[in-house]
Amino acid sequence: MLTRVVLVLLPATLISSPIKARATAPTRDPQALTLIASSVRPLTGSVTVNDVTVQATASYVAGSDKETGTATLAASANQQSLVQLNLSGGSRQEIRNGPVGAWIGTDGTAHSMAIHNCWTDGSWFFRLTTIHVRCSPSALINLEQSPIWR
Repeated sequence: MLTRVVLVLLPATLISSPIKARATAPTRDPQALTLIASSVRPLTGSVTVNDVTVQATASYVAGSDKETGTATLAASANQQSLVQLNLSGGSRQEIRNGPVGAWIGTDGTAHSMAIHNCWTDGSWFFRLTTIHVRCSPSALINLEQSPIWR
């Protein structure tokens, strides 16, 4: 009997006590901004990197299917990317736009990517574009003032 009472009261308690959000927005940490800028400077000099294109050779193995060819990997600082594989068995593409993506196989048909395949950034092959997006002044906050860390 006691178990049934607890199960009935617990959901009622959770519903009747709403979580209160803090009204103040976290502030940016100037020291973090300076640290990020000084870390990126040796990689880029004074040039701002907005997009990148990488040419490469590619090997594709899926079970007994083994193909070789060329790859073109392109990414932009707005979290978009395109991976094109021109292989001996045909062309394949992977297109990412932020947290969503699609792939196109050798038959030319577009397919949505599963969400867990989009958890990493589309610019996985050139992390500097990720750093620019994630560490822009509007993205950095002082964690000590964040409600999560209080």
